[in-house]
Amino acid sequence: MRDLVAVQCSNVYSYVSCGSRGFSDVLWKVKSYRREGPNPSITFSYHSSDGEEGFPGDLIVTVSYILTGKTQLAIKMKGKAPNKPTPVNLANIAYWNLGDHNSGRKFAYVKGTAYDFLKPHRVGTRINQLAETKGYDINYVLDGEKGETIKLAAIVQDKKLGRVLELYTDAPGLQF
Repeated sequence: MRDLVAVQCSNVYSYVSCGSRGFSDVLWKVKSYRREGPNPSITFSYHSSDGEEGFPGDLIVTVSYILTGKTQLAIKMKGKAPNKPTPVNLANIAYWNLGDHNSGRKFAYVKGTAYDFLKPHRVGTRINQLAETKGYDINYVLDGEKGETIKLAAIVQDKKLGRVLELYTDAPGLQF
């Protein structure tokens, strides 16, 4: 039998942001910094101690931001639990302003619903159909097996300005 662990919840409905003090609210150390060369980068690290926010074991987390081209940014996140198993699902929750404006677990098929982005359409055109959740805040299960090679998971674009964000991942899900 596995041990049950009580963790801090971020809100009543879901556990999204690591409890009352998420990783966005802690002090990270600069692990490495490379300003010159074809791919400038910076890597931050954080050591989450055993018991922090109720989680068992230590967790060593690194996040790297890498300029991979003139207009491309890659973000790599890793988490390693060196002494006890602990659940972790690192997510980048950045809000990208592409359009130059102000800015409980269950599986269900999205095809034909307000969550259906299998064919491109403007975000928000079906949001009035989401009265219960008041918007998008779900995890899309992606096709393929966990740990496969990195694959394209999403494309977001602003047609007026021509800006495009392509998201590649080897993760089994995508939070939107």
